[in-house]
Amino acid sequence: MIESAHALTNIFKQLGFLYVTLDLEGYRQGSLNAALGRASRE
Repeated sequence: MIESAHALTNIFKQLGFLYVTLDLEGYRQGSLNAALGRASRE
């Protein structure tokens, strides 16, 4: 899996991207609401 990450990073950098990041949790509908709820409890 690490080899795949390096390969993808190299591909995108060759295309001109300066930074390549990966969201390891992926898309979750409503995930922003979790952060809002946490802020209101503080």
